[in-house]
Amino acid sequence: MRIWITAPFQHTYLDKLNREHEVCYENWFETGIAREGDELAKQLNEKKTEIFVTEEDIVQKEVFENCPNLKMLIVCRASTSNIDLDAAKENNVIVVNTPGRNAVGVAEMVVGMMISISRKFYEGEKMIRDGRWKDDYYFQSFGTELDGKVIGFVGFGNVAKETAKRLSVFGMKILAYDPYVSAEVMGEYTAEKVEDLKELVSKSDYISNHLPVTLSTRGMLDKNILSHMKSTAYFINSARAATTNEKDVLEILREKKIAGAAFDVYGEEPIRIGSPYLEIENIELLPHIGGSTYNAIEKHSKKSFEAIQAFVEEKEIHNRVV
Repeated sequence: MRIWITAPFQHTYLDKLNREHEVCYENWFETGIAREGDELAKQLNEKKTEIFVTEEDIVQKEVFENCPNLKMLIVCRASTSNIDLDAAKENNVIVVNTPGRNAVGVAEMVVGMMISISRKFYEGEKMIRDGRWKDDYYFQSFGTELDGKVIGFVGFGNVAKETAKRLSVFGMKILAYDPYVSAEVMGEYTAEKVEDLKELVSKSDYISNHLPVTLSTRGMLDKNILSHMKSTAYFINSARAATTNEKDVLEILREKKIAGAAFDVYGEEPIRIGSPYLEIENIELLPHIGGSTYNAIEKHSKKSFEAIQAFVEEKEIHNRVV
């Protein structure tokens, strides 16, 4: 098979593929190129690509219609928002994704963010670097422990489940809101299902957003919902900024109606100089790094390799979307 890989790929699995297939590897991390449209179709045809493994390329209708050699597309991410799935189906191209590849990495980051904002680690680190460490800072630095607190998950997918597993060890009470996940499944992660979102928000000491972007979730977490948070509560967003009303969230923080927040995602990335996020003191900002672990690359490489093997051997392909 002729395979073109533009996603970052672990060399262990790349070597395995090279033994049996003709592989072209052009990691977009190194090339800096994310293709789409006619240019992508041209490249696929020039390489006579039968299996395309991508992460950032945008695969639109014209690609599927103009690339007769293409038989399978593997997306190294959980979301397939960069793929025209209807066009793939119409042109008999199999589409496979790699869900959960970065779930542990994001979960561990969320736990770290919770501890950091609760204990003001980021403030202390900045104080030292700015040369402002005073003897009495110890008495000004008191924070809160996670033990005995309540975490409320908005959305209970792979990342939330992995986060819940870790937070249960901290002695936290776990609540979750997700109309599509049963109480029984939540119970497997020591989480209690809450049917009403406002109730979950009002009972939680930490709100962790894990919503996917859909028509119904876009802008869901707004002032109407978040105004029910405790004044001592924290908001963590490691999912998508589009599921929040950023203006409302920033206003709540600016007016100090909650204790603070931590963000890894933003409506505009990278954050520009003069962004309102930079004007607020009680928040911690990370540059969208939740899934940036070597482990995530290893996981999507393994899932991709297994999907290719299954396709070649005409076996069931796991994580098949189309």
